[in-house]
Amino acid sequence: LTNTDLPEPSVRHLRLSMATLRRGMRACRHRQAYIKLESGGYQPSLQPVQLSALVDEVTAGRDIQVSVEDKRVLLDEKLYSLVLDNTINNAFKHGRPQDPQVQLTVSTAPVDSGISLADDKHVRVTFRLSNQANPSRPRITDDYVAKVLRGEAKENVGALSDQIGLQHSLSACQALNVMASLTQRGPTV
Repeated sequence: LTNTDLPEPSVRHLRLSMATLRRGMRACRHRQAYIKLESGGYQPSLQPVQLSALVDEVTAGRDIQVSVEDKRVLLDEKLYSLVLDNTINNAFKHGRPQDPQVQLTVSTAPVDSGISLADDKHVRVTFRLSNQANPSRPRITDDYVAKVLRGEAKENVGALSDQIGLQHSLSACQALNVMASLTQRGPTV
């Protein structure tokens, strides 16, 4: 939205609406990808992706502190955005109700094999999302995560939880052959 005579608050609201619309369209693509994942029909597709553009897309319209190494890497943008969207949604749904302090850090480190850069060097890309835990929710432990995945963690999961974001994310990570974890250290998830 440029060259407009609208007042700044209106422009801000329109930008937020556009980000919400894009997030909804992305959610439809994610559902299609998840259905293909579960039916065995999804084939990961590595494409050149600018990390900052991926992060800008999934964080648009959300109150998130971001730190990203701006590198161009080869990855499956659809599945990575599925994981990031679900993770960010969970941070806001299940984090501390007031000021959850959601932070996303994306870093890279050279390795012998892993995600390729445009110049064929391999790097490890780490996406770390943190937020402040909701004190009225159960503490995140390996046992609790296993219960959520089995559908047994019904108490204190929150009214907005459908408990499938974690399942979708883990399925996508398995298809990508990448590690994912959900941990809590003190008040930080």
